[in-house]
Amino acid sequence: MQLTDDPTNQRESIAYANFYAVPAGATAITFVLLTGLFLLGAAYGRVNWRLLLLIFASAQLTVGPLIDGFGSYFFPEWAIEVFSLRVWDALAALAIAAYLALHRSKRFWRLLGLLAAGSAAALLVCYVVSCFGEGYLARYIPAVLSEAAAGYWSGLLSWLTLWLELLCALLSGWEMLRSISDTRARAKALELKNQLVLENYRSLEAKLREGAELRHEFAHRLTVLDAYAKAGDYEAVARSLEEWRGSSADGSARYCEHIAVNAMLQDAAARARERGIEFRASAIVPRELNISDDDLCRLLMNMLDNAVEGAERTPEGRRKFVRVRLRSSEGFLAVSCENSFDGRVLPDGRGGLLTTKPEGEHGLGLAQMRAVAEKYSSVLELSRTDGEFTVQTALKNVSSG
Repeated sequence: MQLTDDPTNQRESIAYANFYAVPAGATAITFVLLTGLFLLGAAYGRVNWRLLLLIFASAQLTVGPLIDGFGSYFFPEWAIEVFSLRVWDALAALAIAAYLALHRSKRFWRLLGLLAAGSAAALLVCYVVSCFGEGYLARYIPAVLSEAAAGYWSGLLSWLTLWLELLCALLSGWEMLRSISDTRARAKALELKNQLVLENYRSLEAKLREGAELRHEFAHRLTVLDAYAKAGDYEAVARSLEEWRGSSADGSARYCEHIAVNAMLQDAAARARERGIEFRASAIVPRELNISDDDLCRLLMNMLDNAVEGAERTPEGRRKFVRVRLRSSEGFLAVSCENSFDGRVLPDGRGGLLTTKPEGEHGLGLAQMRAVAEKYSSVLELSRTDGEFTVQTALKNVSSG
């Protein structure tokens, strides 16, 4: 952009320099980005060897323009002769083509198409603006197309190669971030699953101890009943049997046939009972679902943990409760969890609400639950009334196949 006259005739020199330097600068930044992504993936144990193709292409697309535009100023003659060979441009184009050919993901190609359409639209807008302003772009694009029509493809091929390189670099960055995010999510799910297994083991161990105590108490009660019967005190026999029936009514409920869901509800019920919280659950869930156990663990364990902890903070004198409902119907698994709480909430930044859990803890659990809901074509809804907090969603329970 020139705001004054150009008395020293620098405009054309600057334009010439920019013609080579701007693309070279863009590909140099791309080279650094791709190298960083490759090393980051290696650090996480997810080496993406395909990135080496893009790294090579970006290196060539950086060196090539500099050789063509400024080679005589900075490079020795032998380097100019070697790197000016057109075979390097062809190799760079082949490297990008190989990178694209190695992708089978529909999501990758869909995003590539969206980026291509967006950049083409931006180029069209720039071309129209240039036409109205009699700019250079309005003359340059027809000239490149005329060269291609005459059989000289080098100019058009260079721009297409540069354009694809930049798009692929953006998609590679997105893929790497998504891969790291998925790895962390799977690690969190595994941690939750291991926690569930450990808690189930502890619960089983407690039940075994409880069974031994019950067997001992059973023998003792039989002895007492036998003594009452021999003494003819049948009222005492009836009274003891009634007491025995009442004490044995409290046991671990079986909520549904789905093993993981049933175990998580039993675990939450036990924790609620230990803290003096009324726990009610209704689960109409079949043995098999088209929702993975890992995702169910991420959703329900975070949901139940938050509910029990929220109910525990309910002020004294008010009823502490957790109510959970799950129902599989018409291709969806509806999940709803209500709990009493102290009434304090915080905005979550997305138009929803958070209970006041220590910073960093609730946000992570909520993010995990939202991710599961979005994965199964749903949203996580948070709401509250006076002293009652509700979380609900409906996961799509239909096989993708």
